[in-house]
Amino acid sequence: MPLHTGHLNLIDYGLKYCKKITLLLVASKDDPIEAELRYSWLLEHYKEYKNISVDVTYRDNINALPQRDRTSAWCKFVKEEYPNLDSIISSETYGDTLADYLGVKHLKFDHKREITPISATEIRDNYKKHIHYLPDHVKVFFNNSEK
Repeated sequence: MPLHTGHLNLIDYGLKYCKKITLLLVASKDDPIEAELRYSWLLEHYKEYKNISVDVTYRDNINALPQRDRTSAWCKFVKEEYPNLDSIISSETYGDTLADYLGVKHLKFDHKREITPISATEIRDNYKKHIHYLPDHVKVFFNNSEK
């Protein structure tokens, strides 16, 4: 959160290797950008892609756990909700653990953030400095929040 070039590059990478992609938008009630808006950004950006679907899940209870327990809970959640996965695409270190647990491939992308040297946290902390990483339809949110 927010949708930015790093996310888009990750998804483009996945499209090179996968026939169908499910984007999992993870939200909590305390998120600084509400899930419905983030969901709409994904739908808008990928509206022409019939092979991309977007799911939303609220996981306040999981994200409050210590790291080890959180990883275990995520593994169980994904296994139950997505039993037919054949790969995980991520730029995160937990992707290896999740893929191992599920017995699927991990397509790791730009783990060191060299292709897109930005994080959503950095954008939220100083969006004016990093606004060039945002799609136009996402920039509107930040421009309107200034008013």
